[in-house]
Amino acid sequence: MRVTNRMLGEGFLINLRKNLRNMQRIQNQLSTGKEVYRPSDDPFKVARAMTLETAIGRNVQFERNMEDSLGWVENNDSVLEAAGEVLGRVRELLLAAANDTQGSAEHKAIEAEVRQLVTSLAEIGNSNYDGRYVLGGQKTTEPPFRIDGDGMLTYDGDTGSLNRELLPGVSMAINVTGAQFLGDPEATDDSNMAVTLNRILEALGSLSGGGAGNPDSGELGGELLKNLDVHIENMLNLRTGNGARQKRLETLLQRNGDETLGMQELLSKTEDIDFAEKIMQ
Repeated sequence: MRVTNRMLGEGFLINLRKNLRNMQRIQNQLSTGKEVYRPSDDPFKVARAMTLETAIGRNVQFERNMEDSLGWVENNDSVLEAAGEVLGRVRELLLAAANDTQGSAEHKAIEAEVRQLVTSLAEIGNSNYDGRYVLGGQKTTEPPFRIDGDGMLTYDGDTGSLNRELLPGVSMAINVTGAQFLGDPEATDDSNMAVTLNRILEALGSLSGGGAGNPDSGELGGELLKNLDVHIENMLNLRTGNGARQKRLETLLQRNGDETLGMQELLSKTEDIDFAEKIMQ
């Protein structure tokens, strides 16, 4: 075949354009730091990168859910701990009042302190996290506890659970409700902590001479003490269950972070360039 000057010129221009296209592709890669500039460069890598980016974005959202849930659960523990300390103090006063050496003045002082402790329980029960009341069930915008006209602790919340999605198809109830806190807020017997506390106040009022009925310090150290111990144990059980949720959340958060880091490394290997190699090219 006869090679003409025109053929040489056209071959030179074809190769020059090819080299310029390669130069443009490499310069685009250097300027973006990415291996693929548009989907047509490598459809497989683009599809893989998009899948990884979607999964990473989903994990980031789950991480936010877990962190919010963990903060809520940690707040639950603080509330339950404070309530347990108040009930422990009521128990100490109950034992002191059951001592036959106490007079009406001492019983009156103990009654006044117990009444303040009941008010403290209402304040603790109205604790909030991020502007939401933690013990109100699904009614998180209004204080769930109050002291009614008779001085009795009253619950106005509901029994609903606050569920958070932590992984695809995996959710967890992160709240402790005021109903669990009281034992049974609808009951009129000692299964309701508010009833037990009210009975304690009535007994103390009788012993101090301010209430009706036959004063009997034995009731304070007997049935009422036993019923109060049941509610203290309930508070400990709630803390145990809450602690198990906290541990699970911490484990899930660590696992989610490790998984996200692994996907970010894989995404980097998929779409990021080797700068030294591209500069050489």
